[in-house]
Amino acid sequence: MKYLGIISIIICGTLLSLCTSICDEDKLATVYKTDSIEILNILKEESKAFWDKDFEKYSQYWAHEDYIRTAGWWATGGITI
Repeated sequence: MKYLGIISIIICGTLLSLCTSICDEDKLATVYKTDSIEILNILKEESKAFWDKDFEKYSQYWAHEDYIRTAGWWATGGITI
């Protein structure tokens, strides 16, 4: 009888833990989906501003701070950082 009580507690604890992790995964999946949609919308708007040649709107999608560096390669200048 004592062992039955211990086994019951272990099983209930396991089931409770499983339910909690499933609920957390559902919340994370919802957050992930929402974040993904927001990121894709930002990329879409940034691309649209670029192709529409709307520099003011395009520049709003980038940080303009001292810590930002440009890296690239140019045929006449080679690698520049």
